[in-house]
Amino acid sequence: MFCKAITNKRYWLLLLAVGIVSLAFGIVGILLEPAAEGDVAMLLGMFTGMGAALTVVSIIRLIYLAAAPAARLREQEIKLRDERNVAILRASYTAASTAATLLFTVMAFVFVWLGYRVPAYISVAALWVQVAVFMIAQRVISKKM
Repeated sequence: MFCKAITNKRYWLLLLAVGIVSLAFGIVGILLEPAAEGDVAMLLGMFTGMGAALTVVSIIRLIYLAAAPAARLREQEIKLRDERNVAILRASYTAASTAATLLFTVMAFVFVWLGYRVPAYISVAALWVQVAVFMIAQRVISKKM
């Protein structure tokens, strides 16, 4: 839903560029290091997959933005920015944030229990980043209102 609200062509062109760079990085990495094993091969595959996905999504969206009439795009933007849809979107973000907090907390405890200290630290750091983003967003939004 949020993705459909972005009608800025610069955003989609930037996303297309990031996708192409990621795809090229993954392919070139695999071609230069064909004997890559384990984690390196998986990482290069993830770069290739994410790059391909970002490229395809941004191309489809750019084609849609070019083909759709301006009146329809304005109508969709107004519909998406309706109070009801904004409330639904914010409630969804709240649910996703709560789930992420619980997931990172459980992951930190499981990693400590398994004896993996570095992944546990990364999970705790992700929790702190989430708290920091929440506090910054709350201050910015409260100043706007």
